[in-house]
Amino acid sequence: MGSMSPTAAFEQPRRVPVQDRAKHKRQALLDAALAEFTEREYPEVTTKSIAERAGVAAGTFYQYFESKDQILREVARLRLAAFTELIVDEDGRPMPRILSEQPIGAHIRASMEITYRFHAENPRLHGTIEQRRALDPELDALAATGDRTILDRVAAAVRRWGLDRSDERAFVIVSMTEGLIHRHVFGTHAVSKAAVMEMAAEMITNYLELQKS
Repeated sequence: MGSMSPTAAFEQPRRVPVQDRAKHKRQALLDAALAEFTEREYPEVTTKSIAERAGVAAGTFYQYFESKDQILREVARLRLAAFTELIVDEDGRPMPRILSEQPIGAHIRASMEITYRFHAENPRLHGTIEQRRALDPELDALAATGDRTILDRVAAAVRRWGLDRSDERAFVIVSMTEGLIHRHVFGTHAVSKAAVMEMAAEMITNYLELQKS
């Protein structure tokens, strides 16, 4: 099943940079926004604080982005696209390529570790994006498109493993992984990451191997 790129769900910025100087300014604003949303809660971040951090005039911000919400969408889009490319490619081939000939269990463990890092490396930004989805339809559409892309790619991987009902199996795998990691990263518990990840990887791997037999 094909899917729309996360980019397609995102409105384009006001100005598409052509010259190197403009590209550098836009990137500086994105880097500053990432740092601001990482270090501060959403209400505390302003277009002025982003511009100041980027080292540009406040008015320069509006040459590239319409609002704080729009630059947050772009930060979310870039973050999600990078994560998706780490998990599996468009044809369902596991990433990184070194895993191509490895058993299913190696793929599952590597993907779970990447997913855990994605959530744990920037919990405040992740939380802000999740909270803003309920208030920003464009951000919600972007994130939903990204979720669909991940499900489609995992389903492609399931088909490469020779299993049927790929969409359903992909939904179960992604839901189990996301739910478990969310609970461990953002919750309070006494269970170690290593123990949780190993047990979950073993359970998912055993389930998939059983379906192949």
